[in-house]
Amino acid sequence: MRLLRTALLLLAALCVAWAILVFITGGFYWSAGALRISSRDPFRPIVVAVMFVLGYGFVTPGALLRLADTFERIRPRSGLLSIGVAVVVVVVGLLWASRVAGAADPYGYMSEADLWLRGQLKVRQTVVASWPYDDRTLAPLGYLPGPERHTIVPTYPPGLPLLMAAGDWVAGSKGRFWIVPLTAAVAVLATFMLGALLVDELVGLAASLLLGASPVFLYQLMWPMNDVPVTAAWTIALVLAVLRRPFAAGIASALAIVIRPNLLLLTMGVGVLAVWPSAPYVAQAFRPADRAPKRRATVARSLLAVAGCDFLLFAAGVLPAIVGIALLNTSLYGGPLSSGYGTVTSLYHWMNLWPNIGRYSRWLIETNTPLMLLAIPALASARFAVPGRPFERRAVRAGLAVFVVAVVASYLFYSPFEDWTYLRFMLPAFPVLLVASLGFIRSLEPLEGLPGRARHVGVLAIIVALAFSWELATAQWRGAFSIQQNEQRYEIVARELLDSTPANSIFLSMQHAGSVRYYAGRMTIRYDWLPQGAFDQAVGLLKAGGFHTFLLLESAELEPFRARVGPGGAAHLAERPLKQWTFPNGITVWLYDLADPTLFRRTQ
Repeated sequence: MRLLRTALLLLAALCVAWAILVFITGGFYWSAGALRISSRDPFRPIVVAVMFVLGYGFVTPGALLRLADTFERIRPRSGLLSIGVAVVVVVVGLLWASRVAGAADPYGYMSEADLWLRGQLKVRQTVVASWPYDDRTLAPLGYLPGPERHTIVPTYPPGLPLLMAAGDWVAGSKGRFWIVPLTAAVAVLATFMLGALLVDELVGLAASLLLGASPVFLYQLMWPMNDVPVTAAWTIALVLAVLRRPFAAGIASALAIVIRPNLLLLTMGVGVLAVWPSAPYVAQAFRPADRAPKRRATVARSLLAVAGCDFLLFAAGVLPAIVGIALLNTSLYGGPLSSGYGTVTSLYHWMNLWPNIGRYSRWLIETNTPLMLLAIPALASARFAVPGRPFERRAVRAGLAVFVVAVVASYLFYSPFEDWTYLRFMLPAFPVLLVASLGFIRSLEPLEGLPGRARHVGVLAIIVALAFSWELATAQWRGAFSIQQNEQRYEIVARELLDSTPANSIFLSMQHAGSVRYYAGRMTIRYDWLPQGAFDQAVGLLKAGGFHTFLLLESAELEPFRARVGPGGAAHLAERPLKQWTFPNGITVWLYDLADPTLFRRTQ
């Protein structure tokens, strides 16, 4: 029997080592005739390892209890371990994140940070004096026409660009790239605190670990975008609300609103947590069974005063952000309810409900396992291990439920998307979902015949190990760790254009319209906003205005370009491109000279 136990532990350790090796190397494939062996999924060896551990516990009396005691010894160090998780997240973000201002979102946020540093958000755009086309042709991805003719303004809200500007001010030009990794660490630590406050330290540690390994969290960690920072801000607001710090919770909510204003509804959930735990005692004070009416009235007035003060403090923290965003929207987009993304009526429609329900629920289960669905019974059940008196527990569960519903409601009617990465919209709800689902598991009765302490190992530890492994494996095969390499093309192409094209160059482009401005300092025109069939006319106007005109296309743009510009513009594609870049991710970029090819100076 002893030999069997040793063998089971050794096999479990080998499976874990194999999973780590497959995760690091990406796996292997070996073939010899009819024999084929491959291993590309690190999750499967972890499942086998868990089975060996369960087998060890079955044949070893007291093994689960000893493991449970180990978990109990871990509890006092859970805070330090969560800090370790946060440090790992920061390191991952610094090593694998993209630092390139490419496409729409990264370029939009990073260039807007530069505008804030210059103190001017409206950019004057001119090409030729009689440019007859829509100002959208002058706006690269991440920008749109401003309120005045021939101006462009940023599409994105100011929160993340302001944080990036602050990072540059503190740490130099690279400071902006620390913002997303640092806020990711804050999100992890705040999730631990939320779990520790609502359940216990072990649940907080497990929730922070699963948040840090979540595929969509890791994917967004790699981009200079606002999904991770807004998740951190809302989680801090929840923690402060649970701690009954209404003004501080309002300030954190204000920061979250400035980062992503369309999540204003989430203040309802935070407000309930910050204000409502006192309110039920007001109703209790008026119960007829109380024999002291004067005392009832006194208690009620005191509690109402406390709740009222809490509400005013919370509102005082939130309102400046709401007013500031309304004023900024009016200045840039023409109205307090307008934004760079469009109006409310253009973005939301009831017909989007069912497509979004299907997509977001499927993406959540595929990437994060069905574990988070346990949050539904947790928030609806009195057995969810929220500390405090009954009225307070109900208020906390209600506040958390309102918060999650507000996150979901903010996007269920939003324009639907096809790509799984738009699960990022739900990230602010992840800390609550993880804490609630893991808390629900912790609140279950012990398995039959299993001591109470062993449920840490029998249920929680196994589920966390499997979910963590699944998340990391999913993040890897969905490309979270290859983003940096894929995004390099924007900077490579633009910097070569800076060195090899004349100063009077202008580029007709779409996908690279922002990165060419950012790295090469060259003017760009959006060909996709030119009227149908107006391509040749636009090229003639630019030539008459003294510009040397180029066309810059990615492989995915070829067919849309042909369809947009018509036969005249598409005829240029029949010529041999002046320059071609081919990148490891299979994307090709072509440069066409629409004037004099001899002016392009090739670089080695």
